Amino acid sequence: MIAKILAVSAFVACAQAGVFELGGHGASSYTSINHAPTVIKAPVAYAAPVATYHQVPTVVKALAPVVKEIYPDAYPKYTFEYGIQDGHTGDVKNQQEERDGDVVKGYYTIVQPDGVTRVVHYTADDHNGFNAQVEYQGQPVQKAVITKAIIPTKTIILAVFAFIACVQAGYYGGGHQASSYSSINHGPTVVKTIAPVAHYAPVVKAIHQEVYPDAYPQYSFQYAVQDAHTGDSKNQHEERDGDVVKGYYTLVQPDGVTRIVHYTADAHNGFNAEVEYKGQPVVQKTFVAKAIIPSYNAYHH
Repeated sequence: MIAKILAVSAFVACAQAGVFELGGHGASSYTSINHAPTVIKAPVAYAAPVATYHQVPTVVKALAPVVKEIYPDAYPKYTFEYGIQDGHTGDVKNQQEERDGDVVKGYYTIVQPDGVTRVVHYTADDHNGFNAQVEYQGQPVQKAVITKAIIPTKTIILAVFAFIACVQAGYYGGGHQASSYSSINHGPTVVKTIAPVAHYAPVVKAIHQEVYPDAYPQYSFQYAVQDAHTGDSKNQHEERDGDVVKGYYTLVQPDGVTRIVHYTADAHNGFNAEVEYKGQPVVQKTFVAKAIIPSYNAYHH
């Protein structure tokens, strides 16, 4: 029953609105009252809040390369020697030493100022420690000492004045003492006694002066180092004959190239050197570099 009533009401509403045409004309119904147009507003849609994420920029720090050189534990072994013969200054000495593992042995000689030659042989190892045998050769030589006696001039002048004073005082007078007076009566005579002047012996200073002969300059020396642990490899030889000096030395550089230098020196040409290189440079060791990249965190407002 309710459905029928709703259907009739809907039909009447449609007829009044002019939806159905009767006889070719549309029926309309209105009143004189003006109505404002009906405005139907669409529902407002509310969007869910959007979360905004900000990413922290990635910072890459380049650290300096970490260089670590590894040296092998090489067997310690070396030998060297040198000698000096300088007749001008009297410097005469030489030395020789060698090492094989933990055993070191060698000797040296030196001419002391008194002319005696000291010879020392020595050894050293982990078991016995350091030991040396000292030997002396020759007899001491006494050098001539020149002594000069210096008499100050002041002493002579004082002696002359003392003699004059003694004569005036009457200490010296041919057996009789001379006197002088006049007829005028004077008061009692006052005799002044002059104390004798003490004379001291002249001061003698001994001056020791050593005279060295103008000897011919001549010497020769050489040495060598071969240390595989540190890579130190070098040697040198030099000799002098009068005013002419000549020699050479070799040196292994850090890049593995061997440098050879021959040199001469004299009063006429000065110093001259010839440099030569042997071998090829060794490729540099690998460097280990570590780059640390920090992590980042995401956050939102």
